[in-house]
Amino acid sequence: MKVNIKYLSLALLIFCTVGAHAQKQVTVAFWNVENLYDTKNDSTIDDEEFLPEAKNQWTEERYKTKLARLTEIISGMGEKGPDFLGVAEIENRKVLTDLAASLEPVTGPYQIVHYNSPDRRGIDVGFFYKPEFYTVVSSHNFPIHMPDDTAFRTRDILMVRVIKKAAKKDKAKAKQKTAKGKMSADVAAARFGQDTITFFVCHWPSRRGGEKESEPKRVFVANEVRKQADKLLAVNPDSKIIIMGDLNDEPNNISVTQSLKAVSSPDSLAPGRFFDIMGPLKAQGQGSYYFKGEFNMIDNIILSDGLLKSGPGLKYVTNSSAIYKTEKSQEASGKYAGSPLRTYVGPNYKGGYSDHFPVYFRMK
Repeated sequence: MKVNIKYLSLALLIFCTVGAHAQKQVTVAFWNVENLYDTKNDSTIDDEEFLPEAKNQWTEERYKTKLARLTEIISGMGEKGPDFLGVAEIENRKVLTDLAASLEPVTGPYQIVHYNSPDRRGIDVGFFYKPEFYTVVSSHNFPIHMPDDTAFRTRDILMVRVIKKAAKKDKAKAKQKTAKGKMSADVAAARFGQDTITFFVCHWPSRRGGEKESEPKRVFVANEVRKQADKLLAVNPDSKIIIMGDLNDEPNNISVTQSLKAVSSPDSLAPGRFFDIMGPLKAQGQGSYYFKGEFNMIDNIILSDGLLKSGPGLKYVTNSSAIYKTEKSQEASGKYAGSPLRTYVGPNYKGGYSDHFPVYFRMK
């Protein structure tokens, strides 16, 4: 039998291209970027520490250096940066816009989701996503109101629901079904090739005053997150939910194990339980934050089992959770060697990156 080499080569090229696209991995990351403030005074918040005339001398040059450092790290995660990125310790939407502009030449464009929080220092959480491949269905911020401490202020919980963009013909079918009232937008999206994922981006209360003394605040916030997650699970038990953030607690703390009902091994999963994918790294002695001579895993990513069980759509790639660090983003020598290279250590300007390493994982 004669084989046309030209057409065989073309067929193999098409097969390999389609296969590569089908296997494309999606990167999801979170990073506490440590005090990303602009240089303008905002009289409504306590940002006086980060102004050009302040003791820290937070100048426009230092601000631009910070953006360049963050861009260097973020662009190195995933293929031209992560598909989804949650961030903490950002002052306002402007700094997110500036960071997106810094990233665009190397990662392509990002869209931003942000709400102002009532935190007294003015720091918020935010969310980046790639609009080429994804669409935000809805977003909300959930303020935290402590019933026994009405003066307490902390960061809101940010919820973002995202769908993977479908082919044009599938979009038309989904829109038609939704318009006729035959099914909800979420069901239509899932039915016609789109994949709905809900992100909760968090920055829980700090351990200031002591870990145990401050623990009830983190437990309260964790319960609030779980309430919102349970609303989604009540509608669809297979909901794909990602809780990410600087929790100021580790995978073995009760805010995670009891309030969120998260386990540190997928083998321990049961209906209604979540999987803290940073738990196995914690068990290996790894951590995202260095404090008093040891690493802590206070930056966590927690998944519902809808992202682990078999079925259509995006799924967690087993053992893909990791801490992202480079030689340049770590202290090179001394007793802090290997810890995150910070922007400031006390009043001393180091010109580094953050006091946290970013954490990430992959789906496909």
